Amino acid sequence: YRLKEICGELLRLPEANANKIFGYPDDLKLKSSMTLFKEAEQSAVNIFKKVLDRYFMGKPDIKTLQILNVKH
Repeated sequence: YRLKEICGELLRLPEANANKIFGYPDDLKLKSSMTLFKEAEQSAVNIFKKVLDRYFMGKPDIKTLQILNVKH
């Protein structure tokens, strides 16, 4: 629940650049985490996908998908 709440707050920020918000390498950790949780979440309203859409142009983390063995 709290992770989704934090994602909601992140989506409300005026800044849409993860690097400016988190810095390196935490911006990459955000992308990887959102990719992982997006794959695990099966709801129609996927807040993790929304974070990927806003901060990473909808592109998931390829290495995370490879680890999960998910086709991209």
